[in-house]
Amino acid sequence: MTSLKRIPSEPGIPTFAESGVPGYEATNWHAMIGPKGMPDAVVERVANEVRNIVARKDVSGTLAKSGVFPESDGTPERVRELVRKDYDQWRKVIIQAGIKAQ
Repeated sequence: MTSLKRIPSEPGIPTFAESGVPGYEATNWHAMIGPKGMPDAVVERVANEVRNIVARKDVSGTLAKSGVFPESDGTPERVRELVRKDYDQWRKVIIQAGIKAQ
């Protein structure tokens, strides 16, 4: 389990930290990303609609059963933070490992 905490659908699978690798986290996330220059009003409307859909009990329940736990703050700013964080994290790994595009 590469998240920082166990997921309810797989309670018997320990996290990396519980297995002796503290601080390790590698998660996936999903986001809607539009083209550069998209009007702020459109960005906010799409973000609000997605938040409303994800907040529905039937949707959030289905997601939770799959181990997907949407962030409560799914704002455009938060998505930018996630992209930047992952970019910086994995860029460092790629450089240190000497990985090259082929």
